Amino acid sequence: VPGAMPRSGTVTATVPGLAGSPVTFVATAVNPPTQMALVSGDGQTGIAGQPLPAPLVVILRDASNVPVPGITVSWLAEDGGGSLSGGTSTTDAAGHAAITLTVGTVVGSNNQTVTCTSSGLAGSPVTFTASVVAAAASQIAKSSGDAQTAAVGTLLPQPIAVVVKDTYGNVKSGVTVNWAAGGGSGSTTVASSVTDAAGIASTGWTIGTTAGTGNQSATGSVAGLTGSPVQFT
Repeated sequence: VPGAMPRSGTVTATVPGLAGSPVTFVATAVNPPTQMALVSGDGQTGIAGQPLPAPLVVILRDASNVPVPGITVSWLAEDGGGSLSGGTSTTDAAGHAAITLTVGTVVGSNNQTVTCTSSGLAGSPVTFTASVVAAAASQIAKSSGDAQTAAVGTLLPQPIAVVVKDTYGNVKSGVTVNWAAGGGSGSTTVASSVTDAAGIASTGWTIGTTAGTGNQSATGSVAGLTGSPVQFT
């Protein structure tokens, strides 16, 4: 019958006088699936090395577009170095099969690809993509501007700069770096600056008024990061 839902039937086994008699058996008949489609979870953005916010979900239907439960589908992380919570999953009463993707550790736009397959079904395989952003800042290092020379009391020719990265080596934007000149070492142009899209934060540095080799110092720091404070001379 077009549009018919799964059908159930019962059978009983009876022996008069026995405890537990009758025993009832229930069986459900469903039509086989003919098609697969994406439900949700495509186009998400995840933090490097972490699970996506929502699962990847497909639906299986029969020729009458009725959801089909109890069917196992296969999942594969194709690109991006991510990992799945399993290699297969089974459709529920709504015909949905779901899996969770933990994204890889390299930042990129749509650089994660997962496919869901059920052999012989229209629409199979279904492809999901996801993007990756950097994890929390974990390390800071010198980028440029060290060991410059200038006349006493003047601004150095180039700013001093640091780079901030996450634990996987991805550059991290939006991190506030604090700057300070050492005693007798003049002053930095700003007290703090924020890392840009390349993970770089910088400041100008007007050195002190005492001549000497390597006698001026300044630092760039972010509390809690490996490598902090970064020292410039």
